[in-house]
Amino acid sequence: MSNYNSGKYLREAIESVLNQTYKDYEFIIIDDGSTDSSANIVKQYHDERIIFLFNEINMGLANSLNSAISVARGKYIARMDSDDICFPYRLKEQYEYMESHPEIGVCGGAVEWFGSIKTKDVPFYAYEPELKAALLFNSPISHSAAMIRRALLGEHNLRYDASFTQAQDYDLWARCAPFTQFANLTQTPLLLYRIHEGSVTAGPNSKRYSMADRVRRRLLAGLYIEPTEAEFNLHHMLSTWQYKMAEYSLQEVEHWLYTLLEANKKRKLYSDSGLLQVLGDKWFYACNIASEQGMSAWREYNKSIFSRAASVSVQAKIRFLAKCVFKRLLK
Repeated sequence: MSNYNSGKYLREAIESVLNQTYKDYEFIIIDDGSTDSSANIVKQYHDERIIFLFNEINMGLANSLNSAISVARGKYIARMDSDDICFPYRLKEQYEYMESHPEIGVCGGAVEWFGSIKTKDVPFYAYEPELKAALLFNSPISHSAAMIRRALLGEHNLRYDASFTQAQDYDLWARCAPFTQFANLTQTPLLLYRIHEGSVTAGPNSKRYSMADRVRRRLLAGLYIEPTEAEFNLHHMLSTWQYKMAEYSLQEVEHWLYTLLEANKKRKLYSDSGLLQVLGDKWFYACNIASEQGMSAWREYNKSIFSRAASVSVQAKIRFLAKCVFKRLLK
């Protein structure tokens, strides 16, 4: 757990870790040069499992986490943000899953979002084929809910890249992907993920987006795709759930999704079925936005191969159709 000036939430975060049903762990807390009461709060806990590191100056999240990794002795490394709250069974469930699935190097899980800012409802993938394919667009594993096999990092010399002051988890997962498999636990949420004004994930953040775009461009290059600026802008919109009909037609969206699908057929970096499902979800999202156009959006959606691959619920499709019908009636 790295902390920087999150004293307001720090006690809840620390106690949620100390109260885990799984007890055999070390709890490395690194304070990244906080100027609030954070360091004093940590020092009030006298649990022998706590290892407290303190940066005299702010080094940034990536450097702080790398320092913590360098002193970690456990078989697994579980991440935790200092403003989130773990459910008591979190470590036990992830530990037992990793022990019984040695092929998994990075294990995330479902989280419950809470706080002062509303978030978008986006697809959540549980299995390897979809998780790897989803990397083309964004991080499919919540950083604060991740458990990593330490041997994976050691054997392949993998660490957080300090040039990523944000989106460092997305970059790390993309670099881990060639060497291991991913999984997300879905039965129960692992933690409460707090969204507030100070959160990295709260609201539009051009710096975070530009960092994530570096990863996206690198992964597209892996498919031998050199997008035009217009194509990458569309890819960015689909990745950040900010698609605008005024800028790109559904025909342009479908063409771009086909470009990704065909490029992968040649490079074979991702599972065909996994990629198709992820692209299907992006297609549904874009068509849902286009419901403002009425029944034409519904027809465009259904005539595409991507409509048959989307993982959306029947209820979501009914709501989409209802919006299209309603817009038609208004015309």
